[in-house]
Amino acid sequence: MDPRPGRQAVAICPQGQRSVRWKPHQQQRTGHWQSNVFFERHDCAACPVRSKCTRAKTEPRKLALVPREEHEAIRARRQLQKTDQWQRRYATRAGVEGTIGQGLRRCGLRRSRYTGLDKTRLQHILTATALNLISTDVWLTQTPPAKTRTSGFARLRPA
Repeated sequence: MDPRPGRQAVAICPQGQRSVRWKPHQQQRTGHWQSNVFFERHDCAACPVRSKCTRAKTEPRKLALVPREEHEAIRARRQLQKTDQWQRRYATRAGVEGTIGQGLRRCGLRRSRYTGLDKTRLQHILTATALNLISTDVWLTQTPPAKTRTSGFARLRPA
């Protein structure tokens, strides 16, 4: 919204049409604030580039905007993710994520078999030991890594 008192916030579409209404609200599911921006139906109905703005057949264009500070923070983080330094740091996390995923799939880490913190901790230590033994076996036998799983949707694609 326009921070100046008494001023209405306005968005302008690529064809130069001005928005007619802003509706700031807090999302029920996440609790985050966003503003819905609405355009006039008759402006969008005859627009030559309508298909590039909206998939709706009869409704006008509607935007959902997050607060500017949040948007700028997301843009800055996405730019940072393109740097070599960030990629190197993330490679470590990617390795850890793979290990955690293996623990979830092979050893059932989502649920503890036991009640109590001490027994659950023991289960985690034994699970980590088992994963280390599996990794050692793969390394010693020089087992090639398995092919990445193909999703059901990708399997429908003709060869």
